[in-house]
Parts: sequence; C-alpha cells; structure tokens
Amino acid sequence: MIFKTLHTKGAKTAVIISSILFSITHLLNALSGTDMTQILLQLVYALLIGFVLSLLMLKNNNILPLILFHFVHHLIQFVGNDNTKRLYGWN
Repeated sequence: MIFKTLHTKGAKTAVIISSILFSITHLLNALSGTDMTQILLQLVYALLIGFVLSLLMLKNNNILPLILFHFVHHLIQFVGNDNTKRLYGWN
C-alpha cells in the first residue's frame, strides 16, 4: 500500500522510500534488548532486502511473491536457530 502510494511520486522515489521504511521497522528489535551492532546490521540487511523486494514489486506489480519470500526467509531463520532451549525453558 505504501509502495503504491509512493509510486505516484515516481518509481525511484517509491523504491528508495519504501526500502528505508522497511528497514526502519527493524529498529523495534532495540526494544527487545538486542545488541546495537546487531540492530545496525539488521537495518542494512533489511534496507538491501527492501530495495530488492520493492524492485520486484515494481517489475511484477504483485505482492504475493514478496510476502511468500518474507515468510520463507523468517521460517528458515527460525528453523536454523537452536530454539529448543528457549522453547523448553532450559538455560
């Protein structure tokens, strides 16, 4: 929705601003006590991913593949982490 609204200002503007906004949403991780270095890395990574995804949105005009990518990306991160200790309350 934000991308479509920004697209009226031009494709370049839509891609850049929507990528920045996508990146900024990851600042919420600071509230969970995440290390600031990790947050900065997440911001840069999210900015790059947001840029690529917004270019794909511009090219295909379909958000569903982007949503699927985002879901699969987070699923792989979750499955790849050793979450068993947190799930069962082990230290």
